[in-house]
Amino acid sequence: MADAPFYYHLNLLACKKPRLGYATALLQPMLERADALGVPCYVESDGATAFYQTLGFTTRVAKRFGGDDGPLVCFMRRNPRQALVSAQ
Repeated sequence: MADAPFYYHLNLLACKKPRLGYATALLQPMLERADALGVPCYVESDGATAFYQTLGFTTRVAKRFGGDDGPLVCFMRRNPRQALVSAQ
């Protein structure tokens, strides 16, 4: 099983006081780890699409659930980023 794929799962991310940096602070270490491992990240969002776009996620599929008045859920992906190498 050593070769079995792995993943980290965050079930819910919600902040009582938005725009204070808590969500970014929670996600940034895992995004950095994914970058170091060269693996993509995925997220489903029904209202924070713009926030996830600031972290490098792009919408791959958007689907409305429950008819015309149901939530629009965006399935998003973030490709791994290359570490910036300074020219010395």
